[in-house]
Amino acid sequence: MSQESLKRTPPSEEYTEEYFLTDCGGFTDYLQGRLSLRHRKALEYLKVRRGEVILDVGCGRGELVRACSEQGAKTVGIDYSVAAVKISNVGSKVDNIVIIRASATNLPFKEEIFDKAIMLDIVEHLAPDDLMKCLKDVRRVLKKDGQVLIHTPNRWGDYAFSVYFKWASRFRANLKRVSMDFKPHRYAELHVNVMDPVSLKAVLHCAGFDSRIWFAAHPLENVPRQWLVIDKIFFFLTTIWCKAVRV
Repeated sequence: MSQESLKRTPPSEEYTEEYFLTDCGGFTDYLQGRLSLRHRKALEYLKVRRGEVILDVGCGRGELVRACSEQGAKTVGIDYSVAAVKISNVGSKVDNIVIIRASATNLPFKEEIFDKAIMLDIVEHLAPDDLMKCLKDVRRVLKKDGQVLIHTPNRWGDYAFSVYFKWASRFRANLKRVSMDFKPHRYAELHVNVMDPVSLKAVLHCAGFDSRIWFAAHPLENVPRQWLVIDKIFFFLTTIWCKAVRV
């Protein structure tokens, strides 16, 4: 049995309030009352239209739920973490926002009721079997020609940076420190299914989606400035954006 097949989706208890407020990407921007660059890019790619019904799968702190509602959409956020639902419900008591606790693999909604879905940094947290269940259920609740926007880490980049850190930390003390802190939120334990563009496209095809994948044209939070040049040259190692349409 392969190591990959032994991986399991982490239990909801792993995603505590501390995780969302001190570990989960974009928490610094959230605490300062603004959207992170990644969330702003998601809004740009999502192209929210007034009156649309949007589902945020794994809504976390709820930034995108609120942002989409401010642009005139009725937005539903789901997360299986008690802490996430608690945090995201703060300040969300308005008519066009609903946030509930639910599993991404068993969405409690009727068929074909959402115009769009968001899956921002959730793919990597779902074991392969659970990811397929999630995608098929997302397809079920999307309207015909409905689309899902995905952002997820890139396995190619993860591998390249792990090799780089191992090599560079031998020669530079500051890089040794960075390499030790590279995964402060237990990256390897919670990210059980990091994909690359090829594998992600294949999974989406099996789930009934036609997808377009591109690489992040922007740095993530807390990336050292000297890496920006590397990101431009080795763009295919950056994180993955994907827009998939139900077929």
